[in-house]
Parts: sequence; structure tokens; C-alpha cells
Amino acid sequence: MRDLSDLKRSVQVYLLKNMPGMLSFLNTLCVMNHGLDCVTLLLTSPSKLYITLLNHHRGDMLSADYAFTLAFLNPIISYLKKPELTQRLLELVKTSRDPEFLELITHS
Repeated sequence: MRDLSDLKRSVQVYLLKNMPGMLSFLNTLCVMNHGLDCVTLLLTSPSKLYITLLNHHRGDMLSADYAFTLAFLNPIISYLKKPELTQRLLELVKTSRDPEFLELITHS
């Protein structure tokens, strides 16, 4: 089982380094809607984070998928060194299967 604090730190560093300003913006959205920062939400209720992005993109699923993959799945995949999990993780998030998503990232 992987330590989620290391993964959380890795996602935060990725966002700060590769998407300047995005972490602050996403944290504002997530705190307003769910009372949690976006990376904590990713590692507790990832489907809520996806829905937040979907709402921000006004229901455009393609844009939400792209944003979620770039901002959150890419750093997870990089951390796990398992690129083959990208589509599976996205599918789990979009279908609100948070326990399976979390199981996959902690046991891969």
C-alpha cells in the first residue's frame, strides 16, 4: 500500500511546476464547493473533483476529461509509473467509483 501523503505532495509539486496558478485556482473552486483543497479532494472523493471541473467547463465532458487528465491523472501516473492506468482511472472517476479509484492508486 502506498503512502498517500507522498502522492499528495507529488501532485502538488507537479501542478506548481507544470501549471503555474492552476493549483490556487482549483483550490478556490474546491474549497468553495466542498470545503477541501483540490488534492485532498482528489485523494478522498475524486469524483467530486471531476464534477467540480465538469461544472466549471459548463458540462463539456471532453474539456473536463482533458483538464482532469492533465492536472491530476498525469502526475498520479507519473508517480506510479503505470501509464496503462490512465483510462481506467478516468473511467472510475466519471462513474463515481471512488473506492475503486483509491484502491487502484494505493495498491499499484
